[in-house]
Amino acid sequence: MPKYRVHLVGSASATIDVEAEDAESAVDEAYAEGTPGICAQCCGWGRSWSQEWPDDMQVFVDDDGKEAVDLVEE
Repeated sequence: MPKYRVHLVGSASATIDVEAEDAESAVDEAYAEGTPGICAQCCGWGRSWSQEWPDDMQVFVDDDGKEAVDLVEE
């Protein structure tokens, strides 16, 4: 029976806690920190499936145009 590779597309998200003076600085710090990678096992290396995280993740913006930056603690 033929074997096919099917490419499925979706979105990924990550949350990064950073220390910053304000929300705008927090966004800058988060970009500087970078997004987490996934290990070989989690990315499917050597298996019949694979997944990857995009290198160009952006801050989520809600329907009101507000960036999703939450104050965790002061």
